[in-house]
Amino acid sequence: MYQLRIVDTIPDFDAWRRAFDRYEPVRVDNGVLAYRVMRSVTDPTEVTIELDFADVAHSRAYVGILEKIWSTSGARNVSDAHSTPTIHEVMVDKTIDPATSEMAGSK
Repeated sequence: MYQLRIVDTIPDFDAWRRAFDRYEPVRVDNGVLAYRVMRSVTDPTEVTIELDFADVAHSRAYVGILEKIWSTSGARNVSDAHSTPTIHEVMVDKTIDPATSEMAGSK
């Protein structure tokens, strides 16, 4: 799996979120398998977006799609800045269930 990561600086999370949600069909049509949106606890204007893809080709292609989206007036109205998108190969992805972990209940 590959992850495309972007950090945005936004003045208003709710307005940004409405704009982000409008592009759900674009994400579906272009190979996004899952995504996470995180907001910094120390700087509420900083939002990190992680988009998961099955292959590196889709993640690279999506960078071009993002550039087109960012050039629209709607995107410019809700975001002050974007980091350069980075692509990461996911090497370990594990969810820990405390109920089934060997360490569960030990002291």
